[in-house]
This record gives sequence, structure tokens and C-alpha cells, in this order.
Amino acid sequence: MRNLWKITRLAVVLLSILIFTPLVIPNHVFEPEIAGLPYTLWTGILVYFGYVVLIMTGIFAHSRINREGKDHD
Repeated sequence: MRNLWKITRLAVVLLSILIFTPLVIPNHVFEPEIAGLPYTLWTGILVYFGYVVLIMTGIFAHSRINREGKDHD
């Protein structure tokens, strides 16, 4: 579980850095559109869902680490 916790923390840092790159926020790019939403908006929504998944994974991993620590005391 400790490895999952470390991987989750690393993924959050990398996703945070990715947000400010031209991959997510390009200059004057509005296409492709999905359901009428411009590129920047739908990539932002995908990043948001990525954070939600990482937070749920982190909660799972960290709670398991805490349980394992209390069992050994």
C-alpha cells in the first residue's frame, strides 16, 4: 500500500504540473469541440475527474496504511 500511496502523490504532482502546459491550456485553440465545449474546457473537466480518481485512490491507500500500522501496535 505504501507504493500505491507514493505513486498517487507523484501522479497528483505531475497532473498539477501538466495543467499549466500548452497541452491543457493552448494559445487560441478552440477546436476540437465535444458537445459544443471548447478544447480547454473539456480538458479541464478531464483533469478534474483525474483529481477525483487520484483522491479516492489516495484515501483508500492511506486508510489501509493507517489500519496496517494500528494492527502492529
